Order: sequence, then structure tokens, then C-alpha cells
Amino acid sequence: MNIAKYGLTRITLLSYLRGREKFNYRTLAIESATSGVFIILGIGIYLGVKYTLIYTLETVHIPVLLLHNLIAAILFGLFILMIIGNGTTGVTLFILGKELDYLFSLPIRPVKIFILKFTENIFRSSGPMFIIGMATILAYGSYFNLSMLQIIYIICLIALPYILIAASTGIMALFLLIKIARYHEFRVLVFLALVSIIIGTGQYYKSVNPVQQIQEALQYYPDVETYLKQSDALTGNLEFLPSTFSAQALYKVVSGYKLLEINEMFFLVLMGLAILLLLTIYSRKNYHSIWLTGRETLHFTDKLKIIKPNRGLLKVQFNLGRQTDSLIKKDIWYFIRMPVQWTNFLLFIALITLYLASMSNMDLFFPDAWRMTILYLGNYIFCGFFVIALAVRFIYPVISMEGNAFWILQSAPVGLRKIFLYKLMKTSFFVYFLGLLLVIITVPSFNPGSFLVIITTILTVGFIMVTVTISLMLGTIYANFSEVNPIFIASSRGATFTFITCLIYLLLSGIILSHLAHQVFAFTVKKVEYYSNYHLAIAITFLAVSIMISLVNLHIGYRSFRREDLSG
Repeated sequence: MNIAKYGLTRITLLSYLRGREKFNYRTLAIESATSGVFIILGIGIYLGVKYTLIYTLETVHIPVLLLHNLIAAILFGLFILMIIGNGTTGVTLFILGKELDYLFSLPIRPVKIFILKFTENIFRSSGPMFIIGMATILAYGSYFNLSMLQIIYIICLIALPYILIAASTGIMALFLLIKIARYHEFRVLVFLALVSIIIGTGQYYKSVNPVQQIQEALQYYPDVETYLKQSDALTGNLEFLPSTFSAQALYKVVSGYKLLEINEMFFLVLMGLAILLLLTIYSRKNYHSIWLTGRETLHFTDKLKIIKPNRGLLKVQFNLGRQTDSLIKKDIWYFIRMPVQWTNFLLFIALITLYLASMSNMDLFFPDAWRMTILYLGNYIFCGFFVIALAVRFIYPVISMEGNAFWILQSAPVGLRKIFLYKLMKTSFFVYFLGLLLVIITVPSFNPGSFLVIITTILTVGFIMVTVTISLMLGTIYANFSEVNPIFIASSRGATFTFITCLIYLLLSGIILSHLAHQVFAFTVKKVEYYSNYHLAIAITFLAVSIMISLVNLHIGYRSFRREDLSG
């Protein structure tokens, strides 16, 4: 098909619509399960957000203005994550995409390739967020009795410009790093960028301090508006940020302002269009040169071409058998050779370090059992998000990353069961370690007592176990050996299905934890007795169910691993 004749966008759209798999009962079952999980997630997020708003505004009696102050802080964190996500995915899409050699050889202007890749980058890096975002906006509009027109305002004039600003900023940062990488080591630049993000984000939250806002505001209860008038509670002095403008626009919408009176909406739209226009104008003349520089810097340098396996690594003995030792050395060498792998791993470590550093010095105890339960549950859900992101990013692609050479493993003198279990063990170790580390370090900030720490650890182990096995199972079922880039694999529809399935299980474990934690905090605050054996029995039952689910996941995954068409 002639791309120059039919248009690059049309050909790409058709390729997405046609799909790769033929229709059969297996495909129908997978698609039905995927759609069902997406629907369940949307309904769950909708109900969760709505009941959270009801509790926050009607039970705790936090004023609407203070609520939007907290929304501004949440949106800032989301903004940073979207910048990092778009920049990370952009490395693969804008620089290392294997189709770019062909596209740049066609009579197509580079700016058209850039626009196509920019659009694709948004969808690949923000897949689950679209579902979560739409459900959240609908729940927000339902609680405040907003009209459909007002909800459309929020989606078109706040949410979409916000996403556009974050995506454009992420790509601009990527292009800047690649330009500078001509004169400095790219790994050093990435490290400095991560350090700058950590310091800047830490300073922002130190300035805003959402928890302190709530504590100080409630001291003025019921005249909380006095506190809000006496302080710069919204975002300190950082009111120029997109997150601040978005929160202010939302507050004005629910306060009954007319569209033309909400200047923040139009500022967001103008900011998004301006940044995208500048990026497009810059890419019109420089995208091709950035692509060439990026190829040399990230993947195709002479230094990387002549690099050979470290003989010291080859001589290392792990004493796990010659076959297992060979598999370990192969994966270690592959990890080192792939910049996308270790840069993503460093990114996760940086984010986890930032969260641990911010939580380790905080005292989050409230003399109110319900508020303590919500804060405790929020920390658990946040840590669970890290675990799911790690699993989807590093466990889900582990089978597909073997590529078209997967037949070598099938013909090697190593049992397939041993290879499958090795794939499970090598990736799950870090997920267990980092997940439990997050919980163990952050939980003491709530002064929960040793018993609740034990209960939380048991539930966390069960949740991580299911998350790990689901990621490996679905990564095997949705294996795609024509794409070995882990970024593309981890942003596929199968990966989104995996993310949402694990998220539902996280919410289920969170519901159980909230029930148990509330009784413990009620005892701490009001000395309301509870039965520890009951709590321990529920936690152990959840762990036992998680073990059974994990065994089923491994059985299904191994059967998929052995199927003949897996190498096709």
C-alpha cells in the first residue's frame, strides 16, 4: 500500500482497527474478559470517587475550597508522572521505533511523522488513565449535580489541555536531553534530570503540605473559611502551575461561575495549544536531526556496536546449575545493553525513594478512627499502585521480550517448566522486595501498632503474589514476539487489561484492610475492643485465597507457555 498516496494517518488507523488475531473462541473469550474488566473498573472508580466525596464533604466536613486545594496537590503529582511517562515512552516511539527508518525514507515531511508519534505516545503512556479519568470526572459531576454541558467543559477545557501540556512538556524535555547528549553522557543527564525532579517535587509538597493543611483547617472547625482566608492554602506561591489552574477552574465550575468567567479554563487551553505549537514548529526543522542524534546516543553508537559480553560476568557462578546460570547471565547482559530497561528501573527507584523520603518523617496520627482509616488505606493503595506498575512494566513483557528467537528456548536442553518458573522468580523478587519495603517503611507514620503491621504485611504478600502471577499469566497469553521493546509491550491492550485486573484485586484487598484497620484505630482512639483472632483469620484466609488464585494463574500461564502457536 502506498503511504504517500493514502496518507500516513489513514494507514496507521487501519492497522489499529484491523488487529492481528483471527476471530476464534479464544479471542472472543479474551476480548469479552477484557471489556468486562474495563467496565468493572469504570464502575468501581465512579462509585469509589463519589463515596469518597460524600464522606470527605459531608462526614469530615472539609470545605469545598479545601477539597480543591488537595485536588491541586494530587494533580501536580499526576502531572509529574505524566511528564515522566510520556518522556520514557517517547524514547521508544520518537527515537528507537524500528519503523522510523522506513518512514524517514518516504517523501513525507518529518513534522507529519512527529504528529503521528505524538498522538500515539499519548495513548500508549496514558491508556488506563483515560478510563480512570473519565470515571472520576463523571463521579465528580454527579456529586456536585453538574449539567452535561459543564461536564463537557471539564473534559474539553480542563482535562484534555492538562494532558496536552504534560505530554508536550515530557517530549520537550526528552528532545532537550538528546540535544545536550551530543556533548555530555546521556546516562549522567538522565540521572541529573531524575534528581532535579525528586528535589523539585519534594520542595513543592514541602511548601504545600496537604496533610498539614487538613490538620490546621480542622482546628478552625466549623469556621474553616477563616483559615482559608488567612493562608495560601491552594499551592503556596506556585499558582502558575497547570495543576493549580485546573483546581481553580474546577472550584469555579462547582461554585456556579459562568463559562466566560472562568479564566483558568481558557488559560489552560491557550497554554496547551501554545506549547504544542512551539513543539511542532521546532520539530518541523529539528525532528530528523534529533532522531539521528538519539540513534547514535541511545542505541546505535559505535561504542555499543563493538561492545562484547563482560568476561568477568561469564565466569561468575551462581551455583544454581549450568542451565540456570546461563539464563541468568543472558538476562543480566540483555538488561545492561538495553537503555530503556535500566533507565525505567532507575526511574522507579527514584520515585519510590521520593515517596519513602517524604513519608518517613511524617506523623499522620489523628484522634479520629475514620480519618486514620482513610489515610492508612490511601497509603496502602498508593503503595499497591507502585507494585502493579512494577509488575506490568517488568513481569508482563518478560516472555514477549524473547522475540522471534523464542524457538531457541524451546529447542534448548532446558525444560520449559524450569524456564517458566525461572521467568517468574527472576522478576518477582524485586517486586516483592520493593513492595514490602514500601509498606514496612511507610506504615509506622500512622502509629498503627505491631498487630496491624502484621495484618497489613499478610494482605500485602497476598496481593503481590496475585499481581505477579496475573502479570506473568497474561503476559504469556498476550505474548507478542514481533515486538521486543518492553515499553511497547507494557503499553499494549493486554498490559492495560493486566493493570486493571490487578487494580481490582488491590481495591478488594483495600476494602478488607479498611474494615480491619478501622477496628484497630477505634481501639487506639476510643478503646473499643476488637477480636484479634478474627482479624488474623480474615488476613490468613485472604492469603490462602491469594495462594490458590496464584496457583491457578501459574497453571494457565504454563499451559499457554507450552502451546505451539506461542512461537509463531
